Amino acid sequence: MFQIRPLLFATALTLCTTLVLLGINNLVPHWFNLPIVVLAYLLAINIATQVGRLTAGLTASVTAFLLLNIFFIEPRGTLLINNQTDLLVLFIFLIIALINSQLLGRAQTNQRRAEARERDAMRFYEFSLELINLRDNATVAQVLANRLRGILNANQVEIILSDIVQHRVWLAGETKDQNLPRMSEPIASARGSLGEIGITRAEALSGDERRIIRTFASEAGLVLERFRTVEAESRAKVLEESDRLKSALLASVSHELRTPLATLRAGAESLFSGIVPPDGPSSKELLGDMKDAAQHLSRLVNNMLDMTRIESGALNPQWEWNDLVDIINMAANHLRSDLGAHTLQIDVPDDLPLLAVDPVQIDQVFTNLISNSAKYAPTGTGIQILARVQDESFVLAQVINQSPGLPEEDLARIFDKFYRVTHADQVMGTGLGLSICKGIIEAHGGRIWASNMPGATVGFVFSFTLPLRWNGALPKLPSVEL
Repeated sequence: MFQIRPLLFATALTLCTTLVLLGINNLVPHWFNLPIVVLAYLLAINIATQVGRLTAGLTASVTAFLLLNIFFIEPRGTLLINNQTDLLVLFIFLIIALINSQLLGRAQTNQRRAEARERDAMRFYEFSLELINLRDNATVAQVLANRLRGILNANQVEIILSDIVQHRVWLAGETKDQNLPRMSEPIASARGSLGEIGITRAEALSGDERRIIRTFASEAGLVLERFRTVEAESRAKVLEESDRLKSALLASVSHELRTPLATLRAGAESLFSGIVPPDGPSSKELLGDMKDAAQHLSRLVNNMLDMTRIESGALNPQWEWNDLVDIINMAANHLRSDLGAHTLQIDVPDDLPLLAVDPVQIDQVFTNLISNSAKYAPTGTGIQILARVQDESFVLAQVINQSPGLPEEDLARIFDKFYRVTHADQVMGTGLGLSICKGIIEAHGGRIWASNMPGATVGFVFSFTLPLRWNGALPKLPSVEL
């Protein structure tokens, strides 16, 4: 069907050319000759080829050959030829016309192919630029569906990505006629099939259109495969980090459990075997050591439970107005045996306002910071606790000890899980205490950091802030009757 219009156009053009030539022949016969007729027909053949492509050019060539013979070669009005020269001219004209139409047709075909390649290259370039900024499979599938629907003028484009457990589908457009044919092309990568592209439209896909689909599918497959590779690498890193943390936890906990368990076991065996009389004076000392060991184990278990709650987002402070001095004194009582020869100095002004905090959690913060200071500071040095109002919005609390300063890289990581400044065999601990402090303070809306004492070779400061306001309100002071 698509051949009819070019044939009609070529035939009509050559007939019109013939009429024009006959009219000129009647008007000015004195300069009208055969070369002019041949050139006129060649011009008509070129126009037909340019407009109607190769089929029209060939049709115009044959039609012009016949019309030239009938109207301009003697005897006119017939297909007979009396002169051999005219016969030679006529056949040379036919050969030239056919060659000319072939050359023009090929030139047009090459031009169309070049334009199609340029258009496809531009589409592919735009598609590639769009893929660069994408970060997930869903967006890639949706962009691919929208692009192909616009290029193919399809009723619907369906992108199906296959996962291990399910198939996910993205659509562009909609199909009202359920009888329209559906064509598909795979989305593949070097590792296998990633899914398929389904195109629904009335017309069948041409070779060029299938080539475009395969090109786009190949590029999308590369991007999807890159996402899978990155995801696999991320999972591998997470598993590697998880294994490292598990190993660090087991190493820290096993070392931390060894001493208090040995104390409890030795004390129990001494009391059970009668080596230490139950009513003797040494039994009280032994029971005191066992109590301290049990408290140490309790703190260890609580730290691990608190870290679990922090990581799961379940650390919810129980807010209530509290006096910070009472919380500090409670933490000091817990650590009386751990302080040893260290002295504890508390410097908190009497007019420090009440704070809306969870007293148990803030007690644990002070307990962990004081315990850490006692571990790393030289024996016999003092540990100072300060608290001041800062900027009328926060209370700044500090725990200062006389331990040596730390390099900047250690200061930046000191609140990370299982991070130890010294080796585990030198100072006991799981490496969880400071990370728990960070989680508790941030859950209260504050900030915690560590720093060296400015201008000194020794001296280390833990600082944290707590907000003064609770739900935008300051603490209500008790009324005083005069």
